[in-house]
Amino acid sequence: MADLTFLGLDKAQWELYNSFSNWVSAFATVAAVTVSLYLARKAGRPRAKTSVGHRIVVAPGAKGTYPEIIVFRLVNVGDRPIRVTQIGWRTGLWKKRYAVQLYDQLQSSPLPVELNLNRPG
Repeated sequence: MADLTFLGLDKAQWELYNSFSNWVSAFATVAAVTVSLYLARKAGRPRAKTSVGHRIVVAPGAKGTYPEIIVFRLVNVGDRPIRVTQIGWRTGLWKKRYAVQLYDQLQSSPLPVELNLNRPG
């Protein structure tokens, strides 16, 4: 009996090509799971944009030295509300130093503060 062929390939060649399909499907499954876990972790985290600036307060009719202040700006850009409990600093490249920012509560928003989602509508 003659060997059966399909598209010019015999049974041994088809078995060889079909063995690669298992490898390709396994790789695609691992890639899909990795991407889905990455997206799930990324979407679930709270995110905020921060900026810090130095300002000089100039009032009409004021003379002499003007008060200098530090302005912190925090905007919630994530999917969940954010609760800000304190403001801290980190300096240094290799030898890190940490500090907590103290502030005058009369001239600032009282902490803790809840930053809700900033969505129009």
